[in-house]
Amino acid sequence: MQRWEYKTLRIDSGFPIFSSDTNPEVELNELGDDGWELVDTIIATGSSGTETKSLILKRPKDSAE
Repeated sequence: MQRWEYKTLRIDSGFPIFSSDTNPEVELNELGDDGWELVDTIIATGSSGTETKSLILKRPKDSAE
């Protein structure tokens, strides 16, 4: 049975996780080279109206683990 590991990248307003706000392609390609696949994006709005985005990535878990 295939097992998966997950990574969540949280993007808060004013704190980009990528070096380029407009084009995260380079960083996403690097994650893809490491086996990560973007599977979902979650957008949550807090009570103060601030928006937080989370990128959900997964990759096959090493069978040795």
